Amino acid sequence: IRTIEDLKGVRAAWVDRQSASGYLIIRALLRSKGVALDAAFAENTFLGAHDAVARAVLDGDADVGATFVYLDPDSSTGVAFPKSAGWGKARVHTICYAGSIPSDVIAVGKHLDDTTRSLVQKVLVDAPEHAELQQAARDLLAAEAFVAPIKQHLDALISILGGLELEDAGGHTLFPPRKRS
Repeated sequence: IRTIEDLKGVRAAWVDRQSASGYLIIRALLRSKGVALDAAFAENTFLGAHDAVARAVLDGDADVGATFVYLDPDSSTGVAFPKSAGWGKARVHTICYAGSIPSDVIAVGKHLDDTTRSLVQKVLVDAPEHAELQQAARDLLAAEAFVAPIKQHLDALISILGGLELEDAGGHTLFPPRKRS
């Protein structure tokens, strides 16, 4: 399997039906490129973790898998190399890349007033006088930094949103919703 055109009746390993990088976005990209997902994937296995997806492909239990990659551009050549990836240091062949998917997002309700929203963003993103609070927030969310969103952060995603599956995915594969009595 060298290109997306080779995706015909293959066994796919996915992280979870609710995983952006391990399911939703790559499928939206494939659909936007005209791939008939039902014909492309004969089997779909949900493994709950990126390393489990990589292991399934590397061990031959799946033909393809979807996971994340953080690219680290080499300033001397302009070529981007994996800084870290779901497959670790294993040698793999990538058949497609969906582009950047924003990391975790701190979102506010649409009814929050603009002044409060702007204050929260300023404190987290660019208020040196709040360095201790910023560090606490980074520690809490295991984040390297916070950045204010700009349109370019979302361009790759916006271009494929028409292919996003809107089915009710239910609970997380590993943590299904509790039954209520």
